[in-house]
Amino acid sequence: MNVVWAYIIIIGIALLIPSLFIIGYPPFIILSIGLIISGSTAYAIDISNNIDDTINVTLDSLYENLELIFRYYNKQHYHRLFVPSSYGCNGVLLIDKYPIKIDKINKELVNKFDDSLGIFLETPGSIIINEMKGKGINFTENLDYLMKKALSELYKFSDNVNINYIRNDLIRVSLINPKPGKNYGILGYVQSLIAAAVLAEKESKLVYVDKQEKHRNTLNIDLVLL
Repeated sequence: MNVVWAYIIIIGIALLIPSLFIIGYPPFIILSIGLIISGSTAYAIDISNNIDDTINVTLDSLYENLELIFRYYNKQHYHRLFVPSSYGCNGVLLIDKYPIKIDKINKELVNKFDDSLGIFLETPGSIIINEMKGKGINFTENLDYLMKKALSELYKFSDNVNINYIRNDLIRVSLINPKPGKNYGILGYVQSLIAAAVLAEKESKLVYVDKQEKHRNTLNIDLVLL
């Protein structure tokens, strides 16, 4: 399965380069970013229980080069909104501008909103949420319980999870000993994609990742409800 995700990442990069250098068309750029994000995060899930240092070195090199490209062309500023299944399906929406009116998300690659296009992708968080529901876990449960299930029990993305409500619309998710514990540049931490998906599903609201920082053995992820 790792080979499949690797090919998805390669396709994303192959689309990204001409989109940036030649075409300059935002939807193509967003699509290529989406392929890279989905391939990379799914790849990280596959290796989460068996981290190999050589794999980490390869991923580090890939993401550092991607980040240099994005910084040079100033193309890193795309909005990633995590949407709940109450909007149509759980996943992440990549859009080049916000705010826009979003009533419903179709389970299609391209969604149109007035004069803007968005790329919809299911994430590893979407897969984990479906697995949780299949095991009879109800998303009316408290957030602390849901985050622990998704990030430390079903998959070993951390040893433990703590939740702090900073404001009504700002939640901090703290992960002890995150695995993998690396920030992959423009992609951020894999755990942030999963935590945001869980919060969106729990609250039936759009969510974005405001900040993600690691201090010693603790990863803090700040999530904002829209």
